Amino acid sequence: MRRWGRTTVSLGGDCDTLTCIAGSMAEAFYGIPADMMDAGLLRLTEEMKAVVERRYGYMLRIDIHENYKMELRFIDSAALLCYDQVVKRQVKKSVKRQKTFFCEKEKLTMEFLQLIKERRSVRAYKAEPVAHELLEKIVREAQMAPSWKNLQASRCYVVESPEKLEAFRELALPSFNAKSSAHAALIVTTFVRDVVAYTNGQPDTELGNKWGAYDLGLHDAYLVLAAKNAGLDTLIMGIRNSDAIRNALDIPENEDVVSVIAAGYRDQEPALRPRKELSEVAKFF
Repeated sequence: MRRWGRTTVSLGGDCDTLTCIAGSMAEAFYGIPADMMDAGLLRLTEEMKAVVERRYGYMLRIDIHENYKMELRFIDSAALLCYDQVVKRQVKKSVKRQKTFFCEKEKLTMEFLQLIKERRSVRAYKAEPVAHELLEKIVREAQMAPSWKNLQASRCYVVESPEKLEAFRELALPSFNAKSSAHAALIVTTFVRDVVAYTNGQPDTELGNKWGAYDLGLHDAYLVLAAKNAGLDTLIMGIRNSDAIRNALDIPENEDVVSVIAAGYRDQEPALRPRKELSEVAKFF
């Protein structure tokens, strides 16, 4: 159904007429996905919704409960008597698609919850190199993090070759962090100063460059979750030699070096550390 929409619009010309003609055929063949149906109904005026009700003789109402069960309710019950077998089959197909959509939505929700619960700060890694393509993938996915006015001032410097890693660890990290990150690739993250929340060289708020650090925090959160999703584990290290890092990786002076993130295959199973009670960290008004 979505492919039909993109194709007809891309043809240009009288797009609205083309999509109406092709859409009626696509609906009969594919049905309408639940999210497209909901989005379409939201854009209709009450008058147009009445036309839709008269045309189909029914209206689907999805009630989503905690267990994701759903109800199908016919607003125009009298019209149900007029349905022929083709329309009835189409309604059943539509309900099945709605159920499939919300089951998939529940599955994705559970997968995300599992992902954030299983992320750990890992301090022992297997002697198994991380493929360049995998590192490139997680850095690219970290770019999806939100940032002030989409300025994207966060930067990554990835150290991946075994020779460079050994020298870099010795040069830039204290012994305990060097040991904890052994065998893992290292990703140095920085942000460009005087860009985020700055206009004409002047800060837009009293926080100044702290907004740049804030955006980098969002970026790094996305990065470690992307790594976990790719089968890697991570360790964010804040104690490091920033001057040595800057010199070794030729980082410009207008960037602040913030963290070094180890990324590799875990060789330990750290337990989930306790979190504070919600009442200690949040207030609801």
